[in-house]
Amino acid sequence: MDAQTPCARGRRARSVAVSPEQYRIERERRGTQASVAALLRVDPQTISRRERGEIPITHEAALALL
Repeated sequence: MDAQTPCARGRRARSVAVSPEQYRIERERRGTQASVAALLRVDPQTISRRERGEIPITHEAALALL
């Protein structure tokens, strides 16, 4: 089930049914947190926070690892 989460400019981002653990597994297949962050043009802490479940994993973030 998709959940709605707040994001910039008052829009709502869609999160997908990807758990932090699933996100971590997919990220590890592609490299380190730092290398994947560089490819996705996000801060490495963003990757870390997603993997710890501190911030939602948006649909876009999940698709970026496919």
